[in-house]
Amino acid sequence: MKKICDLLLLEGHRLFESDPEPVKFTGEQDADNLVNDLEKYPHAFVIGCLLDRQVNAEKAWGAPGKLRERLNGDFDFKRLAELDKKEILARMDKPPAVHWLLKEMSKNVYKLIARIRDVYEGDASLIWRGNPSSAELVYRFLGFRGIGPKIATMASNISCQRFQGPYA
Repeated sequence: MKKICDLLLLEGHRLFESDPEPVKFTGEQDADNLVNDLEKYPHAFVIGCLLDRQVNAEKAWGAPGKLRERLNGDFDFKRLAELDKKEILARMDKPPAVHWLLKEMSKNVYKLIARIRDVYEGDASLIWRGNPSSAELVYRFLGFRGIGPKIATMASNISCQRFQGPYA
């Protein structure tokens, strides 16, 4: 029994110390690359989390890619921060709509962008910087309109696995 435990611990340490694998959220390489590009587009990950409500995961996590397409490939945070509520709704509503709760989710995306701009200095990666505990990450995600305990916990779990910080 001890030998099995030792092997499992070794494998766990190997996985923890290895470079993180990109998460396959949608099965579409471009969409998955966007939400995994935490250096350039950390806001895409947060938008994917927000939209992962009452739709299948592939649609929710593919939505940032659809928005990027509808912005002619410009998904820079500064570009998103320039959009008003009506522009976000129009981009999300273009067929096929990125979410069936379109009006609610477009408000949530607008508020998410404003919160990242105002609280996180326009850099969504500040949400998980500084090795916060998983409880702190849940708390930070709960600060976004439209993210409840279930999504905040999911986001924290993905963050812990993906970013491999020393979470408590």
